[in-house]
Amino acid sequence: MRNMKTLIHVAIVIGVLVLCSARAEACSCSEPSQREKFRKADVVFVGEIVEFHYLKDFPKDSDFVQSVNFTVRRQWKGSKQKQINVLLTFDLPGMCNDMPLAVGRRYLMYAYREKEGLVSGTDCGPNIIESEAGADIRNLNSFWFRLWARLWVFN
Repeated sequence: MRNMKTLIHVAIVIGVLVLCSARAEACSCSEPSQREKFRKADVVFVGEIVEFHYLKDFPKDSDFVQSVNFTVRRQWKGSKQKQINVLLTFDLPGMCNDMPLAVGRRYLMYAYREKEGLVSGTDCGPNIIESEAGADIRNLNSFWFRLWARLWVFN
């Protein structure tokens, strides 16, 4: 009888814990510092999506499946251009650090030169929707931030 009471109490406690627990998502992305993202990127800019489409013919060994054309609003690194095309990885909506693409939306982009051209990631990528990038943009506007990011390679 005593064992049965203990078993019931344990079952109730487990039931309460299960019902009250928060939902867990299997999501983790490495989050490099902004200095590291800036240092490693070849081109850093805020751009507005003009057009994007899936590539019809892309190499099977390539992760880049979308072509996105941006009108550059502000650029901190790379040769100055009014329009930039970036190849992006496949976008899985709702994934970690998702970058939902939409024509007319602005993004802070960190792009890298690869054999395919300028590339970047969507899910778990370094890019941020402009409306959420205020602190990052303030840092990028600072000459000292950009200089320190290039000189100090430990952060």
